[in-house]
Amino acid sequence: MWTEIVTRLHLNAGNVAVLGGGTLAMILTCSFCWIRGSRPDRIGAVVFAACWIIQGILSLVHLWITGDLRPPLLLDIACDVTPGSVYLWLSIRNNSLWFAAVALTQGVQSAIDAADQTIRDPIGTFLPLVLILSLNVLNLVMMAAMIGSVVTQTKRRSQGAAQAA
Repeated sequence: MWTEIVTRLHLNAGNVAVLGGGTLAMILTCSFCWIRGSRPDRIGAVVFAACWIIQGILSLVHLWITGDLRPPLLLDIACDVTPGSVYLWLSIRNNSLWFAAVALTQGVQSAIDAADQTIRDPIGTFLPLVLILSLNVLNLVMMAAMIGSVVTQTKRRSQGAAQAA
């Protein structure tokens, strides 16, 4: 019993550290997209940040109520499909491969969330750790694509202004 409590506290401390670092990266990325990006970048950043925050809060509430470290699958899927659908719409509407990369990565993340829920190995064993690590890497890939979209649009604007002058 004490081993389970210590393991759960250790994993929660690790989750808080990862969640804090990831949340800081999300805030910086979405702020950059909001300040330097165009209207589609801002829409994507707001939806991405809102789903991240909602999922984090609901996951912590679920952990507090049930003691289960994994949030319900429906919550994971809803918080993955929403920004993925928005970025897919933005990619089609604005002809942007950067937005398509975010949508595709979000879809892969949904599949990994479903695999993690299906496997149900105890948290702390090898496979769940690999899946959680891959989810964190995919979040960084999505944020890099969001930044890439803003940077390329800024570069295009400056090149267009130079050609017009």
